[in-house]
Amino acid sequence: MYRFIAGIDEAIVAMGEPELAELRDPFAELVLKRGASPVSLRDLLAAVDRQNGGSDALPGQSSFVVGEGSQIAWTEGTEDVKRAMRLVVTRDRDENGPSAESSLFISTAPRLDDEHVFLQVLAWDPVAEVFNYYLRVGPAWVFAGDSSHALAEGSRGRGAFDGHVNGALVMKELRAPWINWHSVRATVDAAFAPDDPIRSTSLFQDRSNAELFELVVRAGIQLWNDARIARALRTGKALTGLDALMRQVLETTTVNLVSSDSEAHLVTQADTLTLPSTLFVNVGALLDVLGLQADLPSLDVPGELYLRSLDRHDVARTDGKHTWRGDTYFAFLVPEPAFEDIDVVRALIGAGIMTPRLAASLLMVDFPNPIYSSRRRRLMRYVPERAPLDAPGAALERELIEAVAAAAGALPETSPERELLANWAAGEGAWRDSFTDRIARYMARVAARLATEEGFDACFRLAESRRRRFRRLPLNEFSLLLPTTNLDPSMPWLRMNEDGTVEEEREEK
Repeated sequence: MYRFIAGIDEAIVAMGEPELAELRDPFAELVLKRGASPVSLRDLLAAVDRQNGGSDALPGQSSFVVGEGSQIAWTEGTEDVKRAMRLVVTRDRDENGPSAESSLFISTAPRLDDEHVFLQVLAWDPVAEVFNYYLRVGPAWVFAGDSSHALAEGSRGRGAFDGHVNGALVMKELRAPWINWHSVRATVDAAFAPDDPIRSTSLFQDRSNAELFELVVRAGIQLWNDARIARALRTGKALTGLDALMRQVLETTTVNLVSSDSEAHLVTQADTLTLPSTLFVNVGALLDVLGLQADLPSLDVPGELYLRSLDRHDVARTDGKHTWRGDTYFAFLVPEPAFEDIDVVRALIGAGIMTPRLAASLLMVDFPNPIYSSRRRRLMRYVPERAPLDAPGAALERELIEAVAAAAGALPETSPERELLANWAAGEGAWRDSFTDRIARYMARVAARLATEEGFDACFRLAESRRRRFRRLPLNEFSLLLPTTNLDPSMPWLRMNEDGTVEEEREEK
């Protein structure tokens, strides 16, 4: 057994028995500590099966299938398409389905006996209260770090944590219609050759739907967020590490992907395409967590406007060799606020570290841009380093607002500092109604503009601007994930205004 935590270890190093003993997750207990070193998925599942008589056995098994080319049918002319098909296999104590807390999660290519494809494992360690990450390198297994390393200065964004950026489970397409996953909305069968060996396996034939995995991933994110905050509250005399928590409120640490509910190839000129509201406002944080009761309109786009935009912007998908004109399988795929960032807001409020009023006042700064907001990111400079454990929420609220107020006097009226103070001035008894009204008025303007050629084209360009930012992330692993366009990739970033118009972004200094 070896260890390599990118950014901390300079090279792969052997782990001694004492270090291995500290790993208490199901993979370490059932496989590694019992001398097994499986090199393929079949070997790994067999190693787990050998423990099925013990009290810590994992007899329950579920499998899920995903691939960025999952909706591109296999033909003799497309056998070399880079579909990036993958299997996620879970093993659990409960045969009724996987659980974030007790499951072993395996990610690999759908080739059970291949000893050279990637093979990765993660599992929850109930003693350390972290997810542990492992990968097979050649014939050996390497411990790649745990959830806490995702937040550490040296290893953040490196190795396993270039995708698991905050240390939790990841499912990019975390809600319906689960684009690229096998689900109730779309099957992946046609992506595999008729004689592909995976077709005859129980992993493929008995596969579960993405909506089940969504529930497991959400539970895993909540499990880790609650654990890390509980640990922070029980260590030392003051709450430290506020910057790591607050950057998930004020910055975009990662994103999820969401699309319309319409299959792009079925949209006609007479149809209506309904866009996801999370492109325009942080529904998860402002409405679901903070409980603002804004009545959001349906964001409907005439099918003829959508189809003309596909032609105008030369929308296509390509793997570098093959090209298909048109949009992704489900239309209008865009980045949205990540559930793991939204859930930190819930966890902070629940633990008394942040008050709902402060959370709402911060999130309403530049709220028409729920992701990639340089205006909200600027406010990170006012987050205090620590807060007293006896009343962290009141202290954070007081110190942050006082720091912003001290700086705002020398800043223009349009600064994010002034905007935050204006939000805060709504007062304890009125902020909910004030923010709800602003969101409702803004979304009504957006809905009206989407029905026009000019308004929808601006929205299309805004969506492409955000896709371009996502393309820079390690999560953008496969070329077929996002559509291509003829828009200039060097054009300035775009942002949405509260009046529903789109403009070039001005970097906040």
